[in-house]
Amino acid sequence: MRAKFFFWCKKLLLDLLCRVRELERQMAEVQERLELTRAGDFARLQELFQSLLNNVVTIFTPFGDVTGEVTNVGEDFVELESGGDIILVPYANITFVNPA
Repeated sequence: MRAKFFFWCKKLLLDLLCRVRELERQMAEVQERLELTRAGDFARLQELFQSLLNNVVTIFTPFGDVTGEVTNVGEDFVELESGGDIILVPYANITFVNPA
């Protein structure tokens, strides 16, 4: 009886370890996809802002909306001029872009 109990515990432990390893593998895969997607999003945003250079846009972020003329396009940010002020908006903070 005792041998069966230890065998059952060992089997359960091995099963749990296999599940943990599978979850770690899936997590690494999701993280890799997220990084690739984010890099791709930045490239698309950079292309969008290049096409909007010298045009007025409104950029929506979790921190508020910004309206201004696109004056410079970087790899991970866009520069706007608004009322004489220069505003740098990181692509990571952009939720929506509305060309005027």
